[in-house]
Amino acid sequence: MSKYFKIRQNERFLLFFGMIIAGFGHYLVFNVHPPKTYIFIYYPLIIFLLFWITHIILYFIKPRGDEIILPLVAFLANTGLIIIYCINPDLALKQFIWMTVSIAGLWIILLILKKSNFLERYTYLWAFIGILLLIITIFIGTEVNGAKLWIALGPINFQPVEIVKFMLVLFLANYLNQYQKLLVARSSVPGWWWINIRYFLPLIIIWGISLLILIFQRDLGMALLFFGIFITMFYASTGRADYCIIGIVLFFIGSLFCYNAFPHLQIRISSWLNPWVDIEGKGYQITQGLMAIGSGGLWGKGLGLGEPYWIPAVETDFIYSAIGEELGLMGGIAIIICYMILIERGTKIALKSKDIFNKILILGITAVFTMQTWVIIGGVLKLIPLTGITLPFMSYGGSSLLSNFLAIGVLLGFREEKFFEEK
Repeated sequence: MSKYFKIRQNERFLLFFGMIIAGFGHYLVFNVHPPKTYIFIYYPLIIFLLFWITHIILYFIKPRGDEIILPLVAFLANTGLIIIYCINPDLALKQFIWMTVSIAGLWIILLILKKSNFLERYTYLWAFIGILLLIITIFIGTEVNGAKLWIALGPINFQPVEIVKFMLVLFLANYLNQYQKLLVARSSVPGWWWINIRYFLPLIIIWGISLLILIFQRDLGMALLFFGIFITMFYASTGRADYCIIGIVLFFIGSLFCYNAFPHLQIRISSWLNPWVDIEGKGYQITQGLMAIGSGGLWGKGLGLGEPYWIPAVETDFIYSAIGEELGLMGGIAIIICYMILIERGTKIALKSKDIFNKILILGITAVFTMQTWVIIGGVLKLIPLTGITLPFMSYGGSSLLSNFLAIGVLLGFREEKFFEEK
């Protein structure tokens, strides 16, 4: 028993402390919006139990692993659930169900990675699965806000692209690990820009197919995310800035083409530049989001006391506006700091890893969280044009929540002994 209190004690304390804060948040919200059924009263306790079981699993299979990531994820997920309850209690119940499924998926990943490093075995399989999911979405997907993203399976709406982004990360990690030296090496053909095309071409083909399919689906926000992941992982594994510069130039050329080709992208750009011109039409969503954040002031209106439901898609794309209204500037900054710490911990794990594949894979997963957080918060705050993707662990959506928890399972459960030199 004494050994238990010495291992992962920081994680245990932070998890317990975060759950107390989350429980108090649920209590405040329930006072403003009394729950319709008893399940709402019990689900904070159920979530606490699920995360505590995750802590116990990590205690046995990864006693020397990172102790900050799990409490951070638990805090973000619980905060997102509270905000979603403020918006719509029925959606909160669905999010709670998806959270239990996602945490169970995290357990499965942890237990599988304990016995088998299967992620490193199937390079092209991950790419094939990702492209297949995108193609299926084109043919049987449902179009929402100009983008064909969803597949309806009875009462369940699933967004395959949330899984595809991590399939891309797995493919890139495997391919870059196998051909890293060949991609870095110069070709015998004169000229600084020549490369060994035999090893570079499959990478470009699969990445290009993914982007073309995304453009065909008109999901340009996810295309931007894919590009950021590709550039980050490629530069980190090769150190070739010249390739990245060429890629960025090509990306801007492609962006100009997409701007001229897709009317809904033109609307997003014009709404970003000056949403106040058409405040009741095209600029309604972003202006409502900005006014909600402004109305929150420094400390916010209080949990359950705001009116975030006036913002279209507030539970998904604009949940950060709801956070700003309910918790104020200080609450919004606290959430950003949590994401910054999560990104820092992921980067630290990647840098300390002794295995090249693990290093590239974990850096790719961290890049997903980094790009996704920056793109959605930047869009809500009008720093960049708005793109329709979710805020990790906080936005409503089962496919997003499941894929993010599975990614955290990989990040926490990959096999490498003597990972940390210090606690």
